[in-house]
Amino acid sequence: FSGPYDNIYFSHKLNNHTKIESFTAQLNSKRFGDSIYNRFLSGHKVSYLSRKEKVFINIGEIFLYTGINRSVDIRYLNPIIPYFIVDVNKDNIGNDNSNSILFLDMRYNFLNDQSIYCEFLLDDYQLDDTGVSNALGLKIGYDYKSMLMGKNFFFNLEKNILNDDTYSHSGVHSYFLHNERPIGYKYGQACSSTSIIINYHLNNYFQFKYSFLQLN
Repeated sequence: FSGPYDNIYFSHKLNNHTKIESFTAQLNSKRFGDSIYNRFLSGHKVSYLSRKEKVFINIGEIFLYTGINRSVDIRYLNPIIPYFIVDVNKDNIGNDNSNSILFLDMRYNFLNDQSIYCEFLLDDYQLDDTGVSNALGLKIGYDYKSMLMGKNFFFNLEKNILNDDTYSHSGVHSYFLHNERPIGYKYGQACSSTSIIINYHLNNYFQFKYSFLQLN
């Protein structure tokens, strides 16, 4: 939703069921006072596909970092080591211009034409009573693809919930935006949505489409 950006992408298949992927991208730079802050986005994940292709799981991390005239940090090019460990052990921890999000998503194809899926985001979680709200996100959905009277039919039901502080950060220009548009959920943070999508392909000339969105 945020639009395209240049990136370096890496992918390696460990076996028939497991794959690792990573990328690094440069986002739009931002001005703060008389300084220019360069902004970069890195991500990596491990994917697993079960033998019968019933279950698909991704677990990974997205990391956004900024700095005055900053260049790509080679520490965030690795496809395996968690970014938050690198971030905690860096020397300039007082200048917290980085924002990390952990994610876990999965899809379960319980029938050939039906599946359920979910995604969980962990942006910030308070173990103690600090007075700061947790920053979490949750998505759950259901897909149905089949033939209806010999025509392609698709149905999707999805629910999204995002806390107020998800995707945001107190650092300088370390929020998840690119060209003033959200990176991640297209409606941004602090919202709850329910959507329904129906597509029915009648023939090469006619297609019925219906979409419903309730945004809170």
